[in-house]
Amino acid sequence: MADTDKPGVMYDDINGCEAQKQELREGVKLPLTHPVLLHGPPGAGKSMRAKVIVCETSVGILRHEQHQACMVQWAEYGA
Repeated sequence: MADTDKPGVMYDDINGCEAQKQELREGVKLPLTHPVLLHGPPGAGKSMRAKVIVCETSVGILRHEQHQACMVQWAEYGA
């Protein structure tokens, strides 16, 4: 959606419904603007927690491993 296609309605435009607005902020906006990064040592349960999230919700998981990122960066910069 381009900026010109946005409806232009803000939370302040909605009178009342404070609890519902807060639920929207926490349940929809926050995860979109601040995605969760699971990190920690091997065996800490990161993969299992990610699998639970996928099974219990309809969200997808982006799997990223640090050593892969280092190799891509290494190749891109010709180092």
